[in-house]
Amino acid sequence: MDGTSSDDPPTFRLRENEYVLGDGKVDGNAQSGGTGGFLHHTGFLWDWDEANMDYLVLPQKRPAHRGDRPHDKSWSN
Repeated sequence: MDGTSSDDPPTFRLRENEYVLGDGKVDGNAQSGGTGGFLHHTGFLWDWDEANMDYLVLPQKRPAHRGDRPHDKSWSN
């Protein structure tokens, strides 16, 4: 099963440094690097209220697959 038919669950994968389930983002992450090492932090969405997405602004820097989609069209839970 590769998650492509309508009966299959959405595919979980890494796309442009974001974890996605189908076409919806399911994480928030940040990276920082320096001479002493590298840090990667990821927070996964578990249970959230879609009404709260109205408070978020569209980020200036975003991956190409995100485009201009609002948060409620680009996140998945």
